[in-house]
Amino acid sequence: MAQRRIPEATFPLDALPVALLEHLSLSPHRMVSLVKKFDGNVIKPRKTRILSPSLTGRDKEEYQ
Repeated sequence: MAQRRIPEATFPLDALPVALLEHLSLSPHRMVSLVKKFDGNVIKPRKTRILSPSLTGRDKEEYQ
């Protein structure tokens, strides 16, 4: 993690269960297989989330 400059708190590999580690390790393979199967049709999202803005104190002062 330190080699890639990813903070341990962001991605705690030591604390993740094996099932989740397997899921993460196979993610690139799943992405490649989706791209290979692409037939020109648009892939519809499974879920859509609307995130509310969260401004910092400094942002609030600057933009409001």
